[in-house]
Amino acid sequence: MLSTAATCAVTRIRLSDSQSGYRALRGEVVAAIDARGDRYEYETDFIVRASQRGYRIAEVAVPTIYGPPSHFREIADSWRVARVLWSHRAAAFRS
Repeated sequence: MLSTAATCAVTRIRLSDSQSGYRALRGEVVAAIDARGDRYEYETDFIVRASQRGYRIAEVAVPTIYGPPSHFREIADSWRVARVLWSHRAAAFRS
């Protein structure tokens, strides 16, 4: 997905799906990261801010179980994710 590729480019972290609904987070990380957003941009903002603060982000494979269709709206939600990544662009190119 394009949003995952863009998130990986900004954070320099390899992710297979930045919009996955599954997260395992330490309480200290949740308290330290002030992510913003209402929909899919929240996950992107959280990942970018966590990577900027030096937190380790790892993936664990989970089985894919298809159920109801995704709520991801291709145009509107991709635009939301792009705006978040754009807002973090300066930090992405500093290091």
